Amino acid sequence: MVEYRWPIITDEMKKAVLDVLQGDFHPPGEQTAEFEKEFSKFCGAKFTVAVSSGTAALHLSALACGIGPGDEIITTSNSMSSSVDSVLFVGAKPVLVDINKETFNIDAEKIEEKITSKTKAILPVHINGHPADMDPIIELAEKHDLIVFDDACHAAGTKYKEKRLGNMGDISSFSFVSKNMTVGGDGGMVVTNKEELAEKVKMLRRHGRNEKGVQVMLGYNYRISEIASALGRLQLKKLDEWNKLRRKNAKCYEELLKDTPTNCPVEKSWAYHVYLFYFIEGPERDKLQNFLKNKGIRTRTPYQPIHTLPYFVERCGKLDKDLPITMRHFANSLALPVYPTMTKEDIEHVAESVIEFYVK
Repeated sequence: MVEYRWPIITDEMKKAVLDVLQGDFHPPGEQTAEFEKEFSKFCGAKFTVAVSSGTAALHLSALACGIGPGDEIITTSNSMSSSVDSVLFVGAKPVLVDINKETFNIDAEKIEEKITSKTKAILPVHINGHPADMDPIIELAEKHDLIVFDDACHAAGTKYKEKRLGNMGDISSFSFVSKNMTVGGDGGMVVTNKEELAEKVKMLRRHGRNEKGVQVMLGYNYRISEIASALGRLQLKKLDEWNKLRRKNAKCYEELLKDTPTNCPVEKSWAYHVYLFYFIEGPERDKLQNFLKNKGIRTRTPYQPIHTLPYFVERCGKLDKDLPITMRHFANSLALPVYPTMTKEDIEHVAESVIEFYVK
């Protein structure tokens, strides 16, 4: 079976887990503090706060930014529901715009028409490892005095104009479960250059307690475990190498599939794509997926658009006609395996199977 996931467990990782268990593993501890410092350096940002998941990172980011009831947040439907959930958690209203047909990220040209007097923030999602076009988004935010809190859960190591994500906008969220870093179980990170936001997130993740242990606000138990932090530190050291291997595999697919009726992922000139998922668009998507499954190749379809999920429809009504590119991507796209431990033979097997399907 050729998977699209890629668990890597080394002896060094096993030892790190045992070392934590034999010491003081009450969170957040030494491993978490070091993981935060190292991830901050990796992103080139001033402050990081490790939390229990990417969803927790998004939720706490919204709270730290003061987003609440009556506020509108502009984002996309082409994402894991956590993006919109973080808006609903704090009582705000998600306002969805369509995606760019090439990058599958928020279409920056469609944001301004959705801005109203109630708009508080823009929430770009860097989907599949390709960055959203941040300059026009930040320009709009500055023009209308809006917050930018971005979802980089798919994008550890992704760059926008040679700059790693985590440095643009007000605050960013990362995820470490089933991503290009997987810390074991779950984990997330909040990244910002604003000290006041980082300090608020630190208190919120620990029941609203300040450095003296006094609870000064209503908070949450969103702490990351010491085991997850220890694993995260080791994986962070390998992340650039793993991302380069993903990129190499993506380029192989692009060459091998160039004569098929599929559209391969686009990498904009200003982007450094880390290819968490390698989504091709092509005819007869469902039949292709079944064909590949029978060849021992595991694939995946995009997230079901958030605006079509029952819980969202109950709150906000149906929006299908407003998001045609989102719906096309959902109907026609398929993610091929692209994980860093794939061999050349694995890549060729997948590509040859796609070619075989279309020439049948």
